[in-house]
Amino acid sequence: MSTRIKVKMCGMTRLEDVRLAEDLGVDAIGLIFVPWSKRFIEVKQAQEICVGLGFEVARVGVFSDQPLEQVLRIASQCQLSAVQLHGAESEGYIQSVNQFYPVLRALRVRSLADLDFVVTKGYSFLLDGLEPGSGQSLDWNALEAYFKTQLLFQNNPPAWWLAGGISPNNVADAVARFRDFGLVGVDAASHLESAPRVKSHEKMRLLMKHLGTSF
Repeated sequence: MSTRIKVKMCGMTRLEDVRLAEDLGVDAIGLIFVPWSKRFIEVKQAQEICVGLGFEVARVGVFSDQPLEQVLRIASQCQLSAVQLHGAESEGYIQSVNQFYPVLRALRVRSLADLDFVVTKGYSFLLDGLEPGSGQSLDWNALEAYFKTQLLFQNNPPAWWLAGGISPNNVADAVARFRDFGLVGVDAASHLESAPRVKSHEKMRLLMKHLGTSF
């Protein structure tokens, strides 16, 4: 039997959205600490959310090219479960974070050649589009065709997550296409919003409902 695909709802800024995510059985929430993100959250607000959330749901902090000391400090202050890195962080930087927190390394896929770097390094990868948070999907047809030509992804694929344009309408298709090539989770953000920084509870419920059809 295939392993259940995990769900992360990212860009959370409101406690009521997080509590619904928890009730729906979401595996993780994403809190974005990147100052220039339109879904940026202050540490104090993130702490309030984390305090109100049960520990069954992972708290993932999203960072991009920020000082290592800052990342580790915020992770400690908010009792984060994992750190997601979206910038051009070096391998040494990633491994430094990985000493303290599980790392989810975001990879902006410009071409299929970028996927040659998706190898087992002690942390998971998240494949995203060129503009994270924009709601734009990768070329899933090209991605699927690539995986079918790579023995690594057919025989012993590394663990990876899919982001970029995940919505209630396409989540089941994403799982059907990629679960046999190492997909362990999907990450949704913009297509779950009713307004900037505000999640639509109807869309959140629909995503979980439609994902359930792929198990």
